[in-house]
Parts: sequence; structure tokens; C-alpha cells
Amino acid sequence: MTAEPSTRNAAEVLAEYERQIAALDQALSDATAARQALELDGDQISYIEAETTLHVDGRNEAERRAKLVIELQENPDYQAALAGRRANRERLADADRRVTIATERCRMLRAALAAGSGSEG
Repeated sequence: MTAEPSTRNAAEVLAEYERQIAALDQALSDATAARQALELDGDQISYIEAETTLHVDGRNEAERRAKLVIELQENPDYQAALAGRRANRERLADADRRVTIATERCRMLRAALAAGSGSEG
């Protein structure tokens, strides 16, 4: 009867290890998706900036720059792209945090499994 609790504990640890691997897989997928979205956000922002720059007139560089800043500030597509980039940065930070946590939990579970198999032998 003394072997049953350790066997059950090992099964529980293995089950939790599998859950953490699945969580790690999901977090890595989420991080990849957020990175891809950030790349698209950057492309969209660059396009809007370039397009707007072509339509800004001014007597000198400082005046053109000032008008560009105002135009972009008032451009709803540009503001939406910036908001999307902020949201995707938050998604990436959250996914990276979950990757770190799941990785550490997997490491601890592997250590628990190794300690359990070493004590039984």
C-alpha cells in the first residue's frame, strides 16, 4: 500500500505536466500571432505615414513636419492602427509572461518527477 500514493502522485504530476505543456504551446502560438500582428501594424502605420506625407505642403521642413503630425493625429485610420499596435504589444507581453510561467512550471514538474523516480528506486 505504500507504493500506491507515490504512483498516484506521479500520475497527478504527469497529468499536470501535460497541462503545462499544452499551456506552453498555446502561449507560444499566441506570442507568434501577436508578433505577426505587430508586423502588420507596423506596415499599416508606415503606409499611412508615407501617404499622408505626400499630401502635406509647407514652406519648410519644420512646417511640413508640424502639419504631418497634426494630420496624423486627426487621421482615424492612423489612430486605430496605433491602438491596434498597443493592444498587440500587450498581447505579446501577456503571451511572453505565460511562456515564462509555463516553462518554469514544466521545469519544476520534471524535477518533481525525477525526484520521485529516484526515491522509489
